[in-house]
This record gives sequence, structure tokens and C-alpha cells, in this order.
Amino acid sequence: VEPQRAAAMAAAFRAGVMCAQVSGAAPGRVLKALARAPQARAAVWRRSSGVRRSSALLDASPAGLPRFGAIKAEDVVPAVTTALEEFQTGVAALNARFGGAAGDGGRAAPTVAEAAELTDAIERLYDPLSRVWGAVSHLNGVAQTPELRAAYEEVQPRVTEALTRFSQSVFPALAAVRDAPGVLDGLDGARRRVVELNVLSAELAGAGLPEAEREALTALKVGVGAAGSRFTNNVMDAVTPQAFALDLADAADVAGMPRSVRAAAAHAHEDEAATADAGPWRFTLDASSFMPFMRHCRRRELREHMYRSYVAIASTGDRDNQPIIREILAKRRQVAALLGYPNYAEVSIAPKMAPDAATVVALLERLRDKCYDAARTELARLHAFAVDGGYDGGDALALWDVPFWSERQLEATFALGDDVLQPYFSLPRVLAGMFATVERVFGVRVVAADGDAEVWHPDVRFFHVEAAGSGERVASFFLDPYARPGSKRGGAWMDVCVSRSSVVGEGLRLPVAYLVCNQSPPVGGGDALMRFAEVETLWHEFGHGLQHMLSEVDVGLVSGTSGVEWDAVELPSQFMENWCYHPPTLRAMTAHVETGEPLPNALIANLRASRVHNAAMAMLRQLFLARLDLALHMAPAEADADAAAATLDDPFAVVHDVAARYTLTRPLHEDRFLCQFMHIFSASYAAGYYSYKWAEVLSADAFAAFEEAGLDDDAAVREAGDRFRRTVLARGGAQHATEVYRAFRGRDASEDALLAAYGLQSHAAAPSASASVSV
Repeated sequence: VEPQRAAAMAAAFRAGVMCAQVSGAAPGRVLKALARAPQARAAVWRRSSGVRRSSALLDASPAGLPRFGAIKAEDVVPAVTTALEEFQTGVAALNARFGGAAGDGGRAAPTVAEAAELTDAIERLYDPLSRVWGAVSHLNGVAQTPELRAAYEEVQPRVTEALTRFSQSVFPALAAVRDAPGVLDGLDGARRRVVELNVLSAELAGAGLPEAEREALTALKVGVGAAGSRFTNNVMDAVTPQAFALDLADAADVAGMPRSVRAAAAHAHEDEAATADAGPWRFTLDASSFMPFMRHCRRRELREHMYRSYVAIASTGDRDNQPIIREILAKRRQVAALLGYPNYAEVSIAPKMAPDAATVVALLERLRDKCYDAARTELARLHAFAVDGGYDGGDALALWDVPFWSERQLEATFALGDDVLQPYFSLPRVLAGMFATVERVFGVRVVAADGDAEVWHPDVRFFHVEAAGSGERVASFFLDPYARPGSKRGGAWMDVCVSRSSVVGEGLRLPVAYLVCNQSPPVGGGDALMRFAEVETLWHEFGHGLQHMLSEVDVGLVSGTSGVEWDAVELPSQFMENWCYHPPTLRAMTAHVETGEPLPNALIANLRASRVHNAAMAMLRQLFLARLDLALHMAPAEADADAAAATLDDPFAVVHDVAARYTLTRPLHEDRFLCQFMHIFSASYAAGYYSYKWAEVLSADAFAAFEEAGLDDDAAVREAGDRFRRTVLARGGAQHATEVYRAFRGRDASEDALLAAYGLQSHAAAPSASASVSV
């Protein structure tokens, strides 16, 4: 399960790429006024519009957190409207008083002190709106109702437009800082990065374009944002039980399924008398139901029915995303043309760690060449295994056969399966083991703090993070672990609730994170038992959370994950997954639900060995998705709207073109998986899905540093952990990811460790010069 962290605009907040609208403002004067925000903004608002309305969205709790227990759908439109009006009124007043770019009319170039005031003022102006909209976006993803969805869709275009104009209009002031001799170099590293990132962001928002083209670009961005929201809603609706449910009453249909799978299916059925053993059982297209079904259902015709339904999600009727896909791709071609890029892929990659699309394609091709033959061998062995097991489906396994027989092969080879492993992995025990590991490696302690913050669902937990030695609080986080089809978006993600900052408010504001997963909920009153893939996902998201929470940067626009290059942001999360295969860590986070015994050594050995089970096939799948994403977004830029749509290649034909080189079993002719590919059509991975593999190279190489030090040497692990914390986790977006990684590792990352982790290559004695990720 890959993390699908926020919708596109929420991710834009996180990246810190939207800035204050101080167009034409001379830095030396504007920012002294802005430094008085928010009091000055509130005063302007009261004079122009009367008393400021109060609501649960506008007024934070005493702890400075959203008041989730009080927020209602009807609060959204008036609260966001108020936040936008306060924001825009304050900006207009400032621009009226301080109009004109630095250098105009004899105005002096900004000084270093004025430049620092500018960056801080941008953050102060931006923060209140981002806090309100961030809470709305979060609730729309985890606690959606028809009323909340309607309110979100009503205000989202306005927020998108305001933030796009925001970025465009700050350009003159920031460019003056960039161009003034010695000023940019005179800023501290964090504020220098704020200027650099936001100048680039402003350029990508059209700041350098003539007014007509800038307005056209803004309209395109608003249109893409609205289309992405419709895309997500269609997917969410298409996986509800109301849209599709496979109800089974015959015990033969669920024979061989782990009891936990049958229990979850019985729990999902509308029959309150349903039980794991007697049924009836309900399976849906939500990943938490669909994936176990495909791995364990013995009835081939039922697997085929479920698979065909799955690849048709959101592709018919009122929920058809096919026209939305074409609309988004056409608009992105226009965006690229307006910005002067050859295609949208280059637009997307411009602020990332990779230098250009050609470099990314080269990486994908190298990895494809390394894994393709190995994947073909794995598939041949799987087919032979299936035939020995009674498979009579012909000379090849169908797409709906591969998960089932791969699971059987895993069980036969390693004596592993959900029924074997799941009883050892209860959520409380996994959390305890994970928290013990971060204390050992990074020197921080996690403490339960339920009740210290309002939550949006009874299952949500709240925790504080403290320095292990002093007990000083350094951060907090929410954990929302369970799937709720229909109201909660699928996947797993980390998002920002509050950023670390000494710029906003009084003193140092500590970071707070949202950690969201979609694992199977507890059944029958006991603790939730986790599949091993769900364990890895939890550790993955906690890795993202650690980068947000252990930041030592006090400028909010580049603290935590904000400002981190998108193709490097998966480094801490994928790094943390490696600990799930470390024997002492496995023992610490497991206890059999009946006996209390930790995972036996034999199962630990098998689990570690299973990591390379069909690993080349898994890598090839990820490479296919990454290459497909790039192919869709490398269509030539086209300024004319009609031509952009008319000359667009059929996206589903592109799927089959890429599949011819990057898959072993071709997709069905009627496959419409693109219609649920939220990563690239409604989240932040457009021409960026490759980021998973790019960052996996970094994470494998980073974990190799710990292996070289000795994973069971506490002092050596702590020394490596301190170095990782001081660099990768602490520096956030305040320094380019390439520089951060070199500070940790002393060199660029090598692909060798990743290939070794997949069983495709032994660890090299030294990184090979031809296999490094560097820019």
C-alpha cells in the first residue's frame, strides 16, 4: 500500500509552494506591516466587515488544534469564506499602501533584514488560511458526508484560485530579494530556501507571464483542481457497498479463507447475525476487502468476477472518470505550453530532486532491465507451482490467478500466511514495538495522550512525542488506523496538522501530524489483528511523521516535510519499513493473541527470506505505473484547448503501449484501472509516481549505513540514528535533498543496496559509479 497523503491542494500547502499575495510590495516596508499580523489583519477585517464570525473552524482549541468535536459541514462555507476574505482584505490593504516592486520609482533594493522580514511575513499571512483549509481537506478525506463533500466542492475552486494568485503576485518582492547583490546569500539557510522555492513556485504559477496568459493559467489550475476533486469522489463512491458488493452465503465459497478475513466479511454484511463461521459474508472493492479476497478465494470464477469489477471502478455511469482523465491531461498540456515547457512532465519535475524527465526514464529503464528477466522466471515458477497444485487454467496464469497462487506459494515455501502471522500482530503490540524502536534509534519517546485533543472519530488516538532523556515535548500526532468505506478515502498517508514554527504566534509552535491508515478494524471486541502488509504500511507512515515531527527548522514554510523535494519525501518512510524485518524488532512488536509468545525464530527467518518472494514481479509493477504516468504526461505541450483535447492520445491505448515493455501479463482490453489512479489525477503525483522508486534507492542505501554499522550494536545504531535524525529528519525542506543526503551518507545514493534488497544483486563492496542517484 503506497501512502496517498492529501488531495492536491493540501499537498501544495505542505510543500510550502504557495506564498503571500504581496505583489509589488517593497520588502522593507510591507513586511514591517505584515509582522503585526494577525492583529493587523483582524483590525482591517473588523473595520471593513464588522465583527468577525466565530466558528469551530476559525477558532482553534486551547492547545491550538482543530476543534474536531465541534466542526460541522455547515461551518465549512462560511468559515472558509471568512478566512479567504480576511486573507484577501489584508493583502489588498497592504498592496494599496505598499504598491510597486522594489526598484520601481527609485525604491531601494531590499536589505538582508528586510528580506528576512519578507519571508516571515509571507508565513504569517499564509498560516491562518492554511490552517482552516487544511482541517477541511483533512475531514473531507477521513470523515466525508454528502454535506461535507458539497461544501468542500463549493469552496475548493476559490481556495485554488486564491492560492494560485497568491503565488503569482508575491513574485516581484521575492525576485527583488533574489536579484539584490549579496542579499540572498546573507539570509540564513531556511529563509534562503523559502525565497528560492517560492520564486520557482511563482514562476510555475505564471508570475512571469503577461496578464492574459496568467489569467488563463489560473483558470486551468482551478479547473484541474475541481476535476481532481470529482475524480476522487467518483472513486470513493464506486467502492462503497451500495455501488458493489459480493454477498456470499455458501460456506464453500469462503473455504480456505483465514478466519480473520471471514470475520471481517461477516462484520461488513448488513445481517447483524452474520458470523465468521456461518456467514453470510460481504466483500467489496475497497482495498481492505478486495485484496484479502483475491489472495484467498479458491473459487476462480469469483476471483475473475471481483477482478473485472475492480479494474472497472469509476469507469461507467454517473461515476465515469474517463472524461475527467482526458480533461485533466488536456489541461495539463495547456499548462505546460503557457509556462514554456515541452510537456507537463518537465513542469512537474522542475521543483523535484531529479533534474529532468530523461534522467527519470533512464533510472526506470535501468531498473526494468535488472528485474525483467528475474520477474519472468518468477512468473514461470509460479505457474509451475500452480499446475502442481491443480491449476487447469491453461498455459499462463490469468491476472486474477496471480495473487491467489502467489499466496499459496508463499505459504508452501515459507509456512507463512495471514492465519499464521496475523495472530502475532495486534495493533497495540505493533505500536509498542515501533515506539520502542524509534526510542532506541532516534532517542525520542512516544506517550499516549488520548483526551488531550478533540478527534473526528472514536477510533482515533492522540500521542505526544518527547525527548527520551529530558521528557521535553517535541511534537504530537493523531493516529486514525481503520478503514471506513464510504466516508474515508482509501490508502494511507501522513499529513500536516500544525507545522513547527517560531515565526507564527508566541514562542516555538510544536509540530502535529495526522497519520492515517486503512487497516482492517477489530472484530468481536478484541484488538485489531494486522496483516503484515498493514504493519509495513503503519511503519511507512510513521516514517513520514518522524520527518515532520523531528524537524529542527523553525521556519514553518520549510520545516518538516514542507519544501522537501517530492521525489525525496518517501526516503524516511521507506527507510522505516526496513525495521519490520529486523529480528529483535519483530520480537518486540509481536505477541500471539492467545499465548502471548513473540514470533518464533523460525517464522522470523522465513519472513525475512520471503521479502524477496516474487520481488522482481513487484518491482516491475511499480516501474510500469511510474513509466505509464510519465508517458501520459510527456505528450507535447499544446496551448490551444481544442487541439490539446483533440490530439491527446487515448490514455487507455497508452496503458497498453507501456504494458508491452513493462508487464509480463498484459492488462485486459477493457481494463480501466486509470479511472481509480488517484495518485496522478487527484493527488500530487502527476508525472511524479516515479518518486517511490527514486526515494527507494535513497532509503535502501540509507538503511545500508545502519547495516554496515551493525543493527544489533546499540551504540552504533544510535550513532547512525543521530546522524540520520540531524540530517534527513531535522533539516526538512530547509536544504536541497541532494545536500541533505550527502550530509548523512557522505556521498550520493547507490542503486546497489536496492537491487540487493530485492535479491537482484549482492551488496557491492563500493557503490558503482554508474548506479547512483545524484543531481
